[in-house]
Parts: sequence; structure tokens; C-alpha cells
Amino acid sequence: MISRTSIEALPNEILLKILSYLSWYDMLTSLWSLNIRFDYLVCSSFSIDRKLSNTGLVFALGLSYNKFARLFPLILECPSLCSSIQRIHFNETNSIACDLMYELLFNDKKILHFPNLKSLIVTKCQPMEPIIQCFSYLIEHQLDELTLTFDERMIKYYINIRRNLSKISNKAQRTAMIKQLVSQLFSSRCHLTSLRLDISKFFVGYSIHKCLSSNSYSSLNSTEYRNQLFCLTLRRLHIRLKHCCFLESLIEYVPNLEELLVAMNLSLKYDVDNHLNIEKNQQSNRNWFNKVSKLRFFSLKALINNDGGFHCLKWLLNNLNYVEKLQIHLKGDGFDERKSQTIWKSFIDANFVRQYCLPDTIINLIHFDFYICSQGELSFNDIEMIKNSFRNHSFFLYYQWTNVNCLFDPIMSYQHIFSSFTNTFPISLHIGNDLNIFNWPKMGRFCWNLYPSLYFILRGFVYKSTSNPSSITVYTVNNYASIRRNSLREKVLAHLISMTVQLKYLRIERFEWLLDIVEHETNILRTNAFRTVQYAEFCFPSIHNGDTRKICDGKHFVPFFSKYMPHLQRLRLWRQDDFPWTSIRPPCDADQRSNRYGCFILRWLKSLKTPESIAQHTTIFEHDLGQLFEALKEFKLIDIYGEIHYEKVESYRLMTETRFPKSRVEIDTSRFRLWI
Repeated sequence: MISRTSIEALPNEILLKILSYLSWYDMLTSLWSLNIRFDYLVCSSFSIDRKLSNTGLVFALGLSYNKFARLFPLILECPSLCSSIQRIHFNETNSIACDLMYELLFNDKKILHFPNLKSLIVTKCQPMEPIIQCFSYLIEHQLDELTLTFDERMIKYYINIRRNLSKISNKAQRTAMIKQLVSQLFSSRCHLTSLRLDISKFFVGYSIHKCLSSNSYSSLNSTEYRNQLFCLTLRRLHIRLKHCCFLESLIEYVPNLEELLVAMNLSLKYDVDNHLNIEKNQQSNRNWFNKVSKLRFFSLKALINNDGGFHCLKWLLNNLNYVEKLQIHLKGDGFDERKSQTIWKSFIDANFVRQYCLPDTIINLIHFDFYICSQGELSFNDIEMIKNSFRNHSFFLYYQWTNVNCLFDPIMSYQHIFSSFTNTFPISLHIGNDLNIFNWPKMGRFCWNLYPSLYFILRGFVYKSTSNPSSITVYTVNNYASIRRNSLREKVLAHLISMTVQLKYLRIERFEWLLDIVEHETNILRTNAFRTVQYAEFCFPSIHNGDTRKICDGKHFVPFFSKYMPHLQRLRLWRQDDFPWTSIRPPCDADQRSNRYGCFILRWLKSLKTPESIAQHTTIFEHDLGQLFEALKEFKLIDIYGEIHYEKVESYRLMTETRFPKSRVEIDTSRFRLWI
């Protein structure tokens, strides 16, 4: 007779391990109020800080608005649950909950619902006043850890405003709020121990980087004054910057920092404000030990375009020559005769790394890793010479840093040189596109430009350096204007998609490419390769401009998802104009280069502002949305970037709220989001 054991017979340790694989909403819907023991286990699971992406309250893929609206009040009504929660993650790519942050975290009396909240992650945040107020209070009174990135698309929208005075005022107000928040983050009004921050895209020029003054305490050196001014609790800082001058100012405000990881969004170079400081410090033996004496780990990821970038790098390294662990990831941007690039034209070997990628004086260094990608020709003998140079160099022999790999891409003429001292791997082969600095330094994500030598990269790096990459992102180059079929592109994409075992996230530049793949590459494409996709993102053709045949592709939109991606939950579209994907533009048989065609387009675009046209497009959009949500039973969120006339906003909003009453909608002239 087979004995059966109920789940309740398992010890708490095993049950907690099982619960660690469940999301918070699965735990609450399945186990909460089952009995006192399971209520205790659910609370214990929330209170355990495992530093994993799925712990705490995570607004993740698969969370519907209805489920959120039903479960979150349940949490707020239970003091034991609220007290257990230590970590919350608002991800605006999965929900529209970020603008609800204030009312979710605080009650009517402005008291925090979660008294033991210690870690907050907010990604793709929109900088609104209630949200900034939340951050201001939490970093001073509550949190130990904060991760914060802003929605760069909304940032660009506000930056590029030129005519609308109210929006210009709004942008200035938001800029002032962010400056104030950044100032607070590095002051005595911040009690964080760990901060991950991306401020690389929010402001033009040096405005954000001037919110800290590098000499604010030069005349007042008393310990009491410094304790009032500085952030004395911060130990770990991961930051993405645009300008190096901010880093120089920042150092003076975090005297107890132990780890500093920096990613430069622009090429590393002299900044106008610190050019003289760099030259002055290069001539002296001073470093930053008197400012951040506890710093043990420094990591830098940057593009370098000219010799000035190497001089700036050397200045940084000499200032931090007392650290114990150093990581350097550099990429050149190709040769340009107009720039001073003497250093990049040097032979990159052990002497190069010692001279340009390490401080002049080594004091405490124990761990060193580097990755260098530069343009240049290499023969097989050159590759062996590079490897042997590290094996024979006295400095690298002394530290036993001799295990260096070198690969050459003969198609793009790029050389990749990286260390294998501690089994690390370059974070990304294309630094400029790797925006997700908060996976760093985990080595599970790889990004490349798509070119014919992609196979070389996959073979030379992925299979030799890691067994389980979590995702592969491929960026195509110079294909934005192309609407013609490309058989090579179709084959490469079909092979890449077929490599996956369970494809969940799919981002492809153009929707038409998907249609071409399933139509022409069925012999390469793995059967049901798209069936597990839960998130998709791509550009979609205009419904007002361009070739008539192309703008009518909207008819394939929902049938494609229904057939190939039945489990799709989130969809993001990039549009040139309106939000609907079904076009009602009448056909025009005139050549696109003719005056007749130009007159036709002008008349059509002018007609779009009429009440009749707005009503028509509202009806079409309602039909499109209804068809999408009816065809995909698991669908939760659609996010569309586009451009519509301001008079359409209210019409679209009323239609959506009427058609989807139990949902959350956000709409303006450049973006539409619906969460159900």
C-alpha cells in the first residue's frame, strides 16, 4: 500500500523553500487564511530577505490590475502582513502602479503601511511630485536599499518640448524635483546603505551634475559640520552617469563608501568643469583616500573615443589607487582621423594594460579584471603575442594575472581582450546599448550588434564562458529605413529564436520581420518557438503615412498573436503616429514621389483633426483593443508610444474607461497604457 503524506506534514523549513518559488499574489490567493500555520509561513516568507528578484511585493509579469486591486487591500487590512514586508518592487514595464505609489505606501494620516520596509526598487519611474515625496521620506526615515531608474522615453518627451509653455514649465518643475532628490541622496538626510541610481538620461548638458558642489565645505572642515552635510551610511553605490565631473563632486559626500560601480552613458572624457582639476591632480601624488578611505571595490564601464578619455581614466585610477578590487570595461568607438587616437592605435598587450588601465602606483590591489574591445587588425601570431605578453610580463607574473584571452572578429575588425583571472566575463560587448546596469555584475546577459560575425561571438564567448545565459539581446544596425525583405536577417533571427528553450521575452525592431520569418523560414524556425512568449516589443508601421500595402498590415496583428503567441501577457509598441493598428486611410494609387501623392497625404493628415475623423479612429481603436483582449485570454498590459492630436486624448480615454471599466488607463498625446 502506498503511503501518502499531506503538504501540512512537511516541516516549516521545506515549506518555506517551496514558498520561495511562488509570487506574492500566488501565495495570498492559494494559502492565505488557510490556517494559522500557513499564515505564519506566508508572513515569514515575506520577511526573509533573500536578495532575489521575486522576493517581497513585486509588480511582475502576469499581475493583472484586477488581481492587484483585489489583493492589495487584503494586505493593507492585515497588520501582520504589512509588518512582514521588507521589499517592494514597482516595475512600470509590468504595470501602471508607480503613480499609485504614494497611496499604496502611506495611509490617510501619511503613516507608512509597511513599518519594516527596507528595500525599494522602482524601475521606469515617471518623475511626479507624489513619487518624489515618497522617495524623500523613505530614504531619510525608512529604507536601507534603493534602486531607482526613470522612464527615459518620458524624459526625452519632456526634453524635446519646444512650443507648449505649460509643458516647458512642467519639465522645469520636474528637473528641480530631481535635482533636489539627488542632493538629498548624498546628504545627511539620506540613511541608505545601498543605492543603485541611473541619472544618465534625465538632463541635457551638465545641469543635474551641478546639483552637488565640490567645494562646499572647503572653509568648514569641522567633524560636526561634515556629519551634517554628508551621507555617512552609504556603503554601496551603483550609478550610471553622463559626465565625469559629477563623480568628482560625489566622492566628497560619501566618506564611508566601500563599493563604487560606475557606468558612463557617454564616452569618458575631460569635462569642462574638472579639466583643470585633472591636470593639477596629475602633477601631484594626492588621491581620494582622504575622501573615501574605506573604498575597497571600484568598477568602471565606459566608452573611450580619444586620448583624452585615457587621460581621464588614468586620473580616476590614480585617485583610487588604494582599492583592493578593480574592474575595467572599455570599448573604442572606431577610428576617426578628426580625433586624437594615438593610444587606441597602439598594440594592446600587457604593456598597454599596465600603462593605461591600472594606476601608476599599486598599493592594495588584490583582484583585477578587465575587458577591452577595440578596432584593429590581428593575425594569429598577434593573438599569441598578446597572450604571451601577459605570461612574460613581470608585473602580471608577480600577481599571477596571466590568464588572458584574446579573440578577433575578422568581419568587423574588432579585437576582444579580456581577463580570466577570477572566471569573470565581460558584461556586455556593446556598452552603449546595455542600459540595465542593475543586473551588473551578474554575468548572465549578453548584448551584441547584429552583423555577419554574430556566430563568431556566440561560439567564442557564450559557449566557452557561461553555460546558462538568461537572455541574449541582439541590436540591429542601420535598418530603420528598410522595409524590404532581407533573407539573411530572416535566417539569423530564425536561428536565434530557435536556440531558446522557453522564449518569454521577445524584442524585435519591426513587426514585419516576424511575419517574414513565419512565412519564409519555417524550415529553420523551431515548431512552437513563439508559443511561450509572454512579453513582446517592436515597432509598428504608420497607419497614416507611407506605402498603402505596408500600412494595411494591421489586419495580421491580432491573428498573428492569437496563433503564435497565445500566452502573451504584455505588449509594447513603438509608433510613428496614432495608437490604433488598423488603418482607415483610403488607398492611393499615385507614386509616392509624385505631387499627386503629396497632396493626397496633406489632405488626409489635415482631415485627422476633424470631429468625424476623431470619432472614427476612436471606434477603430476600441475595435482593435477589444479584439486583442478577446483573442489573448492571459493578456494584461498594452503600452503604446506614438503621437496623436491633443483633441483625441479625452475621446480615447472615455472610450477605454467605458469599454474596460475594471482597468487602469493612462493616456496623453505621446503614450497610451492600459492595465486590466
